[in-house]
Amino acid sequence: MRIDLALQPYADSPSLREVLLEVLADDRYTSLRMVTAWVRASALPALDERMRAFRARGGRIELTSGLSQGAATRAGLAKSLALVDESWVLFDADGRTFHPKVHLARGEGVALLFIGSQNLTAGGLSTNAEAGVVLRLEHPDDPWHLADEVDAYLDRLHADAGIARRLDESLLQRLERDPFVALADRPGGAVHPHPLFAPFAGDVRPLPKGAVPPPSRIPRRPWWQRLLRRLD
Repeated sequence: MRIDLALQPYADSPSLREVLLEVLADDRYTSLRMVTAWVRASALPALDERMRAFRARGGRIELTSGLSQGAATRAGLAKSLALVDESWVLFDADGRTFHPKVHLARGEGVALLFIGSQNLTAGGLSTNAEAGVVLRLEHPDDPWHLADEVDAYLDRLHADAGIARRLDESLLQRLERDPFVALADRPGGAVHPHPLFAPFAGDVRPLPKGAVPPPSRIPRRPWWQRLLRRLD
């Protein structure tokens, strides 16, 4: 196993952009699972050509992105639909922010795992001050369980109907129309409601001053069901 640090923005350390371009150009990799707290269209031109070429030779790309904090853009979500095989969006109405940044590439006997602070934005790809770690797994005695655990984590997130939905054009249009889904490029300006105050949170009441969102182990409310019913 080889371990490298990705310490942006310094030229003597790899950036997320360089790592992703390396993966997409390497014929050994056949799948790429990308996870980001939010995606913006500004990041995608740098990856567009390589992503299309990767898929053209049979590779599969999956993107999982969050809708928290009003930082995602409709343009980024829409562009992602054209560049990946499967796109997921996650949002937790109980107040937890979806914030992981993980990229996992796999092939026969090889894997690359990137975990860092970088979002899928132009700054996150290369120019922001960010930090990450790159693990390259190539030998039988390497810690392959780390890649397996990331796969299991993503599968578990996608299976959680309380927070996850498979993104398609229909859902994107519904999210764009809803005033309580914060998108940074919404016409008229971004909307940044705390999800606990949003009407689709149903029986949830505003938290007292100084309170924090409930811990992750509490039952989640089925916000997606209420949201989608209201948009229909």
